[in-house]
Amino acid sequence: MSKKKRNTQWSPEDVRAILINPICAGIPPYPQIISDEQWIDNQVKRIDADGEDAQQYFTDRLSWLRKSFDGVISPACIDPSRINDDEWIRAHRDQIKQHGTRKTMSALLQEVRGESHA
Repeated sequence: MSKKKRNTQWSPEDVRAILINPICAGIPPYPQIISDEQWIDNQVKRIDADGEDAQQYFTDRLSWLRKSFDGVISPACIDPSRINDDEWIRAHRDQIKQHGTRKTMSALLQEVRGESHA
């Protein structure tokens, strides 16, 4: 029986998925494979430079985080029993308007890691 050759080439979509996935920025129990700055820079680019709608961005991030933590203890900030999705999305979208994208993304990383932020 022959083994299928595994595709070892990275597509631009593969790299993009890593750069936008907050799990790759090190949310326990997962290891950090990209720096905070790399992750934050890519979020800023997506929202500010590429014009991605902040409402859709946070809807996607919340869904992605929940899928990533399926079967794992999830951070309180994404626990469906503790938050209302619309309120969570609205609060983070409003933080961008008040504090800017970079500061909001830094605070989001701290939030999902369970770290306090000012």
